[in-house]
Amino acid sequence: MARNFKQLCDDLTPGGPDAYLIYRAMSMDSHPSLMIADHWIEPPAEFGGPGILRTTPRPVESDDTWMYLVAASLVWGCRALDYFDREHKRRRILRRMAKEVGCAETLLLSDRYWKRVAKPRRLRPAVATPGPKGPRG
Repeated sequence: MARNFKQLCDDLTPGGPDAYLIYRAMSMDSHPSLMIADHWIEPPAEFGGPGILRTTPRPVESDDTWMYLVAASLVWGCRALDYFDREHKRRRILRRMAKEVGCAETLLLSDRYWKRVAKPRRLRPAVATPGPKGPRG
């Protein structure tokens, strides 16, 4: 099992360090930080005075990145659901959508993942399986 979110990101292809950086960038707006304060607080009118709380945040510099990430996430989520559909009715349209968005059509498990999960299996001791007459039989 993955020990942390960075490791989960490394388990994906495309993904790895890029996926973790995207996660960090996306979560910056969800944790208290100076960046959040800059969105919601106006500088004080006079030096040393209190800041003024805004009723709406300042606009984001560029929505293009967010639009891409939302669209790519929807494609990847729908592709994952498509694996459960025996007929894969939506596969063709999802592939077209991925091409239009400019993202990989699906997320796969990376070589790093397969190496990580293969190690514990080799290290585990063999478990005795009961015979037809029970464990001793």
